[in-house]
Amino acid sequence: MAPVLAESFDPMPVRQTGLAETLVDQRQVGLIRLDNSGAIVDVSARAREILDRERAFHVDNGRLRAHRSEDVKVLEGLLESVLGGKGDGSGAGPVSIGRWPDPRPLTLYAQRVDGGHAGVAAVVVVVDPWCPTQLCPEQVARSLRLTPAESRVAVALAEGLTIGQIAEATGKAVHTVRWLVQRALEKTFCSRQAELVRLVLSSSHLPVAQWG
Repeated sequence: MAPVLAESFDPMPVRQTGLAETLVDQRQVGLIRLDNSGAIVDVSARAREILDRERAFHVDNGRLRAHRSEDVKVLEGLLESVLGGKGDGSGAGPVSIGRWPDPRPLTLYAQRVDGGHAGVAAVVVVVDPWCPTQLCPEQVARSLRLTPAESRVAVALAEGLTIGQIAEATGKAVHTVRWLVQRALEKTFCSRQAELVRLVLSSSHLPVAQWG
């Protein structure tokens, strides 16, 4: 039986491995696991922070509730679609849930988990699209098979710096930075800097193999 949690609950940590563990650790993403009745089984660290600080949700008798009255039905519909047997197993969402007084909404997805561990029947994924992404040049280098210098330049582009600003920040000549960018484009099969930026942002969220 899932524990009945008060608003000041201290849930068990989510135990995930591989890709799921990496996503849980991201600042943008929180996971809330529910049993078949909709009661909270446990939450990730980021989800706990959202529950404690963001004022988008609260816990009522161990169940997740939207803070704003206009979002109550939205959240109930999302959960019903995966817990009420109405969905097709492909998941539900996205839906937007507002925060107060912060006007920027959170984005929620839900997925049914059949035969889940410890009575888990569904996972709610809470995404904060406004939270800055932490980029790791070393991880990007391993994921995209770039050199450290190429990776640092690619990450700087993804963080919004121009070629000139990167040159100034790194002490490199502008033509050297342009050459590193071109090398990164070629290695990642990108034709434009915008494509490289999207790839860097995507790869920063994933576990990567250790290349020999």
